[in-house]
Amino acid sequence: MNVEEYRIGVDDRVQVTVWRNPELSVTAPVRPDGKISVPIIGDVAAGGYTPSEVAETIRKRLAEYIREPNVAVIPDRPPLARVSDPGARNRGGACPAPRCLTGRE
Repeated sequence: MNVEEYRIGVDDRVQVTVWRNPELSVTAPVRPDGKISVPIIGDVAAGGYTPSEVAETIRKRLAEYIREPNVAVIPDRPPLARVSDPGARNRGGACPAPRCLTGRE
């Protein structure tokens, strides 16, 4: 998958970096409602968007408070693999890719 096509999902964690403003830079979990919390501007929709789309949203909102913010949003950990197992009907959900794909950690 191309990094530019990656869509942030619920349960991901993202690193928001605001250049020359370390007090605004955070590592935030994506909540079940698909949002992250960013200092000064509050909640920002992240789930379902690319990192560059989220960075642009944050940049626009921060521009009301600081001049020319330079924002980067980077997924902080690899996404969880979603694996379908027809024999495990009651065990839905996600698990870390190495364990799901190999059965081992």
